Amino acid sequence: MLALSRADCQAGRRAGDAAAEIRQLKVIGARTASCYRRAAPEDGPLLRLLHERAIRVLGRTGYSAAECESWAEGLLDERYGEAMAEGETFELAFTADGRLAGFCSWRQREILALFVDPDLARTGVASGLVDRAEAAIAAQGFPRIVVGAALSGVPFYEQRGYRVDERHVWTTRGGLPLEVAWMSKDLLRPRGVGPKPESPLQRLRRAGVAALPGIISNLERDRFSQLALEDAAWVDPRGRAVGLVGPPGCGKSRLIELVVAELRARDRKVVTLRIGGLDEETVALVDADGYFSQVLSPRDVSSLLQPIVVLARAVFDVVVIEATVPTGMDQLALSACDLTLLALQPTSEDCVALMEAGLMARPDQALMLKSDSDAETAPMLARLAALAHGKLAPLMVSSVTRQNLPAVIDLFLDRCSGEAERRHRQARGWIVSAIQEERGRYGLAYMEAHLRRLVDDARLSPSHRVRNILDAIARQTA
Repeated sequence: MLALSRADCQAGRRAGDAAAEIRQLKVIGARTASCYRRAAPEDGPLLRLLHERAIRVLGRTGYSAAECESWAEGLLDERYGEAMAEGETFELAFTADGRLAGFCSWRQREILALFVDPDLARTGVASGLVDRAEAAIAAQGFPRIVVGAALSGVPFYEQRGYRVDERHVWTTRGGLPLEVAWMSKDLLRPRGVGPKPESPLQRLRRAGVAALPGIISNLERDRFSQLALEDAAWVDPRGRAVGLVGPPGCGKSRLIELVVAELRARDRKVVTLRIGGLDEETVALVDADGYFSQVLSPRDVSSLLQPIVVLARAVFDVVVIEATVPTGMDQLALSACDLTLLALQPTSEDCVALMEAGLMARPDQALMLKSDSDAETAPMLARLAALAHGKLAPLMVSSVTRQNLPAVIDLFLDRCSGEAERRHRQARGWIVSAIQEERGRYGLAYMEAHLRRLVDDARLSPSHRVRNILDAIARQTA
């Protein structure tokens, strides 16, 4: 049991810490915090046990079990004392019967940790700890407080007036990446100081799709012209990109019309980027409502699709990327997606043949459209089963009868637990491709040997990382 004797709690000290202060609050029963004190290095075992349990139980509201285990891995008793020696302040909360209820730590203006015994969640323990942290930070004269919050903690902080400034990927001690949110809150705003100016990302979100033509034109002239905006969009994505590819005439466009209509009926902001060859020289990007149609060369699409998707994903709840197989652009489109769907019909043998030959990436889900009978689809189903060991069973969908349409809608909306890791791999793939195109094998080898820190800098968008890597290679070769 995570416990401290009642005598120690009331006296305000542990063995060897006679000077520790305990502040008494009104006791509202044993299932809430009744007293607080600052932690000492010998509290390390208590802190670690509660820390691990809180991650594994309460962390599941934002992450998978594997991600929580990776997050909890590697916690050491002595690390808490080392953090205290480095200037981190730890505040402990105890129940009336001396049980450790939770702890909060901070340094200067930043809350570094907030963990509560899962049995005492939603009993006011976390609020009491954050109240004390905010008061201590305000007493030091800081007008603004910041916190790096796990996704499971974002709603709690939002209720307390914090706002999400950006999102980024943090690599856990166990090696798995987790998406986290940087949040902030103004403690006191001096009189006469107006509201905070609107950020470029806020302006883009307000303007919506109408702002995209100008941004794309700027990117055509200079692919690195929007780095600040891309950085903000990369760490604070609002939605997800879903790719739907398929052969001509398979019914994917009609399916997208139905999906988009249903998503908008649910008050979701949606944009569709249709990537398809108008002729041998050009590719068009068109949004679902026809607000803009922009013609780009295939070379521009290969370099600009990534920043366009990053920006669109920060504005819209769902970005639908539609491409035709095989045009050469379908694999590029899928490389920018958080989820990939392949639309098939019983005669779509070419798509399956491409996957069998390793010339086409396997999607996350196959959708079988325009099927009139089970006998008609049986050969295709057998080939798909053999291709992916039974893991690519198509979902039978009809745009006429709306068979399984709700399940398709769920695919567009449901976030998967590995999405942060997928975006991490996605960014690395974009960076490798861009460096190889610009600097060839030598540049790629130099990047892998000397510039891994720049490659994995999750605070920056992939475009910004590419620019920094190219600058570093240029300095090395000068």
